[in-house]
Amino acid sequence: MKKQGKYQKKKNFERNSRRNFDLSDNYTHIVPIPSKRHFTCNNTVMISGFPSPGMIGTIVCAHLIEELRMHQIAYVHSKYIMPGVLWVGGKLRHPFRIYSNQDNSVCVMTCDVPVLQTAIDSISASITNWCGENQVDKFLVVSGSYPENIQPFPYNLAKRTAFIIEGDDHLKRTVQNNGKDNENQIPQFAFIGGLSGQMLSDCVVRFIQCLAILVPTLNFSPDPEGAALAIETLGRIVPNAKVSSSQLRQEAEIIKKQLSELGKLQYRLAKSGDSKDLMRDDKGQIYK
Repeated sequence: MKKQGKYQKKKNFERNSRRNFDLSDNYTHIVPIPSKRHFTCNNTVMISGFPSPGMIGTIVCAHLIEELRMHQIAYVHSKYIMPGVLWVGGKLRHPFRIYSNQDNSVCVMTCDVPVLQTAIDSISASITNWCGENQVDKFLVVSGSYPENIQPFPYNLAKRTAFIIEGDDHLKRTVQNNGKDNENQIPQFAFIGGLSGQMLSDCVVRFIQCLAILVPTLNFSPDPEGAALAIETLGRIVPNAKVSSSQLRQEAEIIKKQLSELGKLQYRLAKSGDSKDLMRDDKGQIYK
């Protein structure tokens, strides 16, 4: 019995192995999860979010995966991705993953580690080729952006809103008809760099319909309020990806309260000669 178990384990390993990667010839591969090898698109919208100002794209993707109960269908294997593994939700996970909902109408792509600048061409080409081969209907990027990268500036921070861009006049009519009090805007000018920008560019030349949701942010730390704006906008563009943003807004309020308390503490410290006593008294209040 013991010998048979080892043999079966070896056969399972061989059956589940996608291929022997030769990274010297092909730097990037989209590798399906063995149980999800036969993925079939269903007017699929691919939503991608990568590290960006405010971590907005990353937060949005994590929120969608959780709320839509998505399952992983593939991962992106490349020698250009920083080596490592993530421990998330009680499981070890590859850092660059692709998920799908139950009917394959919505996919989410997320990467939790830095991607080398020299990797962008290889990874973007592999992903957009995969989208084309699988007949993905639309490619959508969610990202935070520094305000000066979106025109009009600086008015885009007067009342923060999500900006929508797409090379299609149909979108402009949709936003104007469905928007409430200019809830969303199409910017006069916007710049998207890095992997997100390159994939949009590759989609354009491959005739894959693509668009982006940009939220202006000044945060280097996570910005759940900006992510909530993006989630609410996404739900109007992609009905199958409509989820509640209340949890993100609650997190934003907690962060605002903590920052407010921290600001009050810093002001009191500046006026006090005994900073140690004040820090000792107020520390518990800030982090309660």
